[in-house]
Amino acid sequence: MTGNLKNLFFKHREYIYIMLIAITFMAYVLSYALLSISTFLFVLFFLSDTRSNLKLKWSQIKSNKIILLFVLYFVFQCIGLSYSENFDYGLKRVNTILPTLFLPAIIYVEYLDKNLFYKVLRFIRLYVIVVFTIFLSIHVFIDQLSLHVFALFVLTEKLGISQFYMVFIFVIPIIFSLDELIARKNVILNIFYIICLLFFVFLFSNKTSILMLVLVFSIKLIDHFKNEKLLFKLFIFFVTPMLLALLVYNTTGIKHKFNIMLKSTDFNIEIIKTKNKVTYTKNTLEHRLLINYLSLEEIINHFPFGTGTGDYQDVLNNSYQEVYFKLGIKEKFNNHNQYISEALKTGILGFSIFIILLYCLFKSVNLKNQYYFIILLFFTIGCFFESYLDRQHGVIIFSFMIPLFYVYENQIKE
Repeated sequence: MTGNLKNLFFKHREYIYIMLIAITFMAYVLSYALLSISTFLFVLFFLSDTRSNLKLKWSQIKSNKIILLFVLYFVFQCIGLSYSENFDYGLKRVNTILPTLFLPAIIYVEYLDKNLFYKVLRFIRLYVIVVFTIFLSIHVFIDQLSLHVFALFVLTEKLGISQFYMVFIFVIPIIFSLDELIARKNVILNIFYIICLLFFVFLFSNKTSILMLVLVFSIKLIDHFKNEKLLFKLFIFFVTPMLLALLVYNTTGIKHKFNIMLKSTDFNIEIIKTKNKVTYTKNTLEHRLLINYLSLEEIINHFPFGTGTGDYQDVLNNSYQEVYFKLGIKEKFNNHNQYISEALKTGILGFSIFIILLYCLFKSVNLKNQYYFIILLFFTIGCFFESYLDRQHGVIIFSFMIPLFYVYENQIKE
């Protein structure tokens, strides 16, 4: 009986793997707990292989420079934990980034059936639209709340997921639908899907998400019209994103946020300190400028090894107290910048490993690898505005989505 089950498992191993991938994408928009379970199921799946295959995979892991850099990144977080005073917080941070130790290695060496994964992408597109339509219906008809607070109540309060993270699960089906549209497959249906997906991204009212959308359309247009005359390409490249940006700007939430930012932003750090000492301000750009300023001071004070993985948030909180940053004291803001966060946590060594890892990931880019390139580019840009690796969803983007789409698009090339 056991032998039959074992044979059945190996016979359908690639289907089980693709199911694990699908479950991880599904869990991404629903549950932290389910996402954690699906992540660690990959370890069990990886180990449930023949001895000869495990030896082969281990050999591939040891010879893959990017996998070793992911492992080294995790190791430096552990080293930073060793000289932290707040060991409990540091342990929590290490636990959050634990998938960087094993997920990239598993994704890079497991066989991915490109045809099965294509079906997963098609399913995820429909799944995301259906799930968020249900969320929206509950928000409007049951909770009786307005559309402009959808992101605040549904994403932030109910799901506990920032728009910075959620937009990635929308970018993937948008690229998928654009590719099908360009290939003239199911034109009407794909236009409908794109409109639905864009509608939900607009509801997020997030400026960085909009930047990502503009970049998606720009990259796809450049690729599609690469053989056209230069003047035509320039016209398409500039006009289409501008029209999209204009459409988005006139979405109530985005327009309101831009107006606040344009009318109230100062770049003199002393003025920003004074404003945030007096009241709870709403200018997120000024918040980031002040946080970055305070973080850079602490990076210099703790050069070259950083504060330690467990102490960087305590150090930031103390800085907020020193300048009486009212909202920072209340909310205990993280760095909102992954690059600065790495330099603050683990100093020049941890920061360098993170930069080298991103550089090596970009070296693997082929402009035909649209998913991989766009997601990696978005993550890299987003790291200037958000500490992605402080949250489980950011770690999944970094250690699961980016390697997965690299493998998928290399399968397509072959």
